[in-house]
Amino acid sequence: GAWFASEHEVIVPDLITTAKGLAGGLPLAAVTGRADVMDAAHPGGIGGTYSGNPVACAAALGVFEEIESGKLIERAGTIGDLMVAALRDIATDTDVVG
Repeated sequence: GAWFASEHEVIVPDLITTAKGLAGGLPLAAVTGRADVMDAAHPGGIGGTYSGNPVACAAALGVFEEIESGKLIERAGTIGDLMVAALRDIATDTDVVG
């Protein structure tokens, strides 16, 4: 498992955006990226109405704590491996896939 799909590839994204799930459905969004890209925006140029709400930021910290304490990234990787194996088995027994 990984936080972002790009971690499974040999690429480094310029930007990554996250939103609703970040704060358990509260209005919060984030943009992260390479320093040269992030520094290119004027002050306040990256953001909007979902930026910096203190309640949503506190909720996001709770989400991160739950993800870490529950080892959810690792669990997702394990479940993903099981699903891929099961789907490959189904595909070998099926005449048409896709």
